[in-house]
Amino acid sequence: MAIMNRTPGGPWQVALVDDDLAVLRSLSRMLTLCGYDVTTFPSADGFLSSLDRWQPEVLLVDLRMPDTDGLALQAALVDRGIRIPTVFLSGHGDVATSVRAIRGGAIDFLEKPCDEPTLLASLERASDVARRDRETRVVLRELTSRVETLTRREHEVFRWVVTGRLNKQIAAALGTTEKTVKVHARGS
Repeated sequence: MAIMNRTPGGPWQVALVDDDLAVLRSLSRMLTLCGYDVTTFPSADGFLSSLDRWQPEVLLVDLRMPDTDGLALQAALVDRGIRIPTVFLSGHGDVATSVRAIRGGAIDFLEKPCDEPTLLASLERASDVARRDRETRVVLRELTSRVETLTRREHEVFRWVVTGRLNKQIAAALGTTEKTVKVHARGS
């Protein structure tokens, strides 16, 4: 049994959505033993209603479920603007369905029954995507915070700088000198 690695802050939070309670129990037990923090949901609707309070880092979802199936769950997440790296599991998958899932943003599409090394490798790929997404969000928050500290004039210069314009072009557009643009560009 492979034990996954996790950055500081605890194990990866995995949501497991499957209408088969035996599958939920066995996968939850296996993933917990492998170091994941697993929360189970017997329906896609139950999972969707939990998103107001909590959002997992990785989603492991069955394709065929009553009411809302895995593809509909994936579409609902997209509609809400929620990006969770997803691995599909299905005992009834076909090529067309797996292509739809992957095109919809799934990390992987596995057939049931799935051996442990294959499942863990897919979850590790999903965890890598989650890690990169988290790092990107941190960088974006930092950049947004820095942009909010700019003065009005620095912000004007910044808007031109990010378009790739030269200082003399920015100065001409703003009706100022190149030296003034350089001073304001340093602030941004």
